Amino acid sequence: MTLGNTTQLRETIDQLIDNYPKQTLDVLMNILGTHDTSRILTVLGGKTCSNKDEMAVTFLSEREKAAAKQKLMMAAVLQFTLPGVPCIFYGDENAMEGYRDPFCRRCFDWDNTDEELLAFYRKLGEIRKKYPVFADGTYREVFADSNCIVYERRNHKDQTVYIYVNNSFGTYNMRFDGEFTELLTDKVLSKTMTCGANSYGILVKNK
Repeated sequence: MTLGNTTQLRETIDQLIDNYPKQTLDVLMNILGTHDTSRILTVLGGKTCSNKDEMAVTFLSEREKAAAKQKLMMAAVLQFTLPGVPCIFYGDENAMEGYRDPFCRRCFDWDNTDEELLAFYRKLGEIRKKYPVFADGTYREVFADSNCIVYERRNHKDQTVYIYVNNSFGTYNMRFDGEFTELLTDKVLSKTMTCGANSYGILVKNK
């Protein structure tokens, strides 16, 4: 999966839903990186190296890292809310960098803690724990084009949550009936909202 556009993501989701029984789909491992792959932040940063000597000393600039971290947050929202179980490779939640093995296996960086990213992952975990719809709910695409996707997770207890990711510099207007809370920010929304550039959200309807 890449964040270049949502077409590949949608195709992958459709293939999984079409080829796996729901019981299997619900327990698939949702991974962004592993001990065998480059760190997801490094991949999203887009800085390439031609050999291991370069990989050993190449890191993202502060500006590049900030942009990659924004993409990582988008990817983490998808990882935690799509069908399956989010599986985090240690350090991804702390913005660790590293090219392919052995550079993706560096010891956890306890000295440079990314509090913002850690708090974001904790929040996603809390949301997933509070709303069991992410563990056993159905998936339905509400809207999608090459830059933005909106989907619904719903379960038999009539619990419904909507997720959107806008991976573009454009904006999208969302209209809905009633009042919703955006769970990452706890912001209350009524009737309409604007999905800004490079944004994401998890919405639940207020009773």
